[in-house]
Amino acid sequence: MEIEVVAYIKRVVRIAPVINYSVAYGEPSGLPETVKVLFNDATFSDAPVIWSGFNAGILGEQEVTGTVTVPFVYEAGVKNTVTVKVTVTTPAAAGGGNCNNTAALLSLLPLLCLTALGYIKKR
Repeated sequence: MEIEVVAYIKRVVRIAPVINYSVAYGEPSGLPETVKVLFNDATFSDAPVIWSGFNAGILGEQEVTGTVTVPFVYEAGVKNTVTVKVTVTTPAAAGGGNCNNTAALLSLLPLLCLTALGYIKKR
């Protein structure tokens, strides 16, 4: 009798994008502490993210990079980082985190639809 051993390796296939933010000069970025991560078994989970490169003392747009920490292997081509644009404005012009990044929101639509239909289950 032969026994076949099949090893299953859970892998990260996608990290959901983060919407762009607008903050007042001198205020914290308000970026999330976690991001959504999609796995090859069609499940997703929240993963911690550490942001770097934000300076609230510089007016204008900044690209901020976050390093995502999950204890799984990443699919080829999938990086463990996510970037977001944070715009530092004068206090009167800032409205905190916003939803002005239509492209980022639309890229989440397939993930949300699959979740709503039951194809992706939150762990």
